[in-house]
Amino acid sequence: MATQNEAPLTALAKRQVEAVQTTAADARELAHKIVLAGLGVLSLAEEEGTKLFKQMTDKGASFDLTVPGREVAQSAVTTLQTQASNLATALLERRDEAVFVAGEASKKVEHNVQDAVTTAMRRLGVPTRREITELTESVERLAANIEKLRADRADADSGISAKHLGGGWYEVRVGGAVLKKVQGKDEAAKAVAELRKR
Repeated sequence: MATQNEAPLTALAKRQVEAVQTTAADARELAHKIVLAGLGVLSLAEEEGTKLFKQMTDKGASFDLTVPGREVAQSAVTTLQTQASNLATALLERRDEAVFVAGEASKKVEHNVQDAVTTAMRRLGVPTRREITELTESVERLAANIEKLRADRADADSGISAKHLGGGWYEVRVGGAVLKKVQGKDEAAKAVAELRKR
């Protein structure tokens, strides 16, 4: 039964855990938005670069290079087309690099948030998954021992037992009466098991 002081402490601990969980969720959401904003900037740069490249290509296609004296212009158009193509390729490469860097930054932020939550939970006395697993295993062992003790007590209550006489000899008894003598602990256990089956 909780005392009057424990109830407010439990409520305070719950509120603190909820606050930590809310802060962790807000941090994850902020990190996600930062990544999306970075991707948006890259996407916009890619779109604008593509539009510019298309406009240059369209202008170059309508330019009549067959007019005498435009050989220099034709050479300049070819050079510009090559440079625009190189620019588009460079933008795509930069986008891939930025996506990778943003992903790594997001993982790092998430790891830091998880560490902060774990530290806060420890300070509040919330058990870890490992501690809960160990406690569960201890409870299961304890339950098995209790069950064994109950079975042993039931056997003792029924009066079936094997008493060690020394020299490896045992007396198999029911109540106070000796039924037989056997040699070896295994033989005694076997004889007791047979009597229990009856």
